[in-house]
Amino acid sequence: MRERYLTHSEQETAGVAATLARRLPPGTVVLLYGELGAGKTAFVRGFVKGVGIAPDEVSSPTFTVIQQYGGDGRVYHVDLYRLGPDEVEDLGLEELPEGGGLVCIEWADRLPWSMAGAVSVRITDRGNDTRELAIDGAPGPPGDLPRLKTGASPSPA
Repeated sequence: MRERYLTHSEQETAGVAATLARRLPPGTVVLLYGELGAGKTAFVRGFVKGVGIAPDEVSSPTFTVIQQYGGDGRVYHVDLYRLGPDEVEDLGLEELPEGGGLVCIEWADRLPWSMAGAVSVRITDRGNDTRELAIDGAPGPPGDLPRLKTGASPSPA
């Protein structure tokens, strides 16, 4: 089932992410898609807050590639922006969720393979701080968030 949300600020986007994070079982992988500046890292800030980690710990891991939040591997944050397929294969990403941590992967379109059971989040910048979030594969009820009806198009900015 696809869930669609329209947010009008970074805080609203973070709220959707926090709600999603609380719904996910240990070991879930979240694949993040979106153009540069769409709000993927802002999404991760809300996501970590949703599992009780200070969101100010989150920064874009572009140069370190994988960051771990929560001290005990509760959330792994991966950024594949600067990597090619061979480099991605050498990261061992399939091992990250084995310890029960949640894994958020930015630039997931650069994965050279699919990840079965992953939740997909596509963030689209609609202008004027508005973002459309399309979430596929999330378990459980979506929570009390303003949603777009499936198949509905957002209002033009």
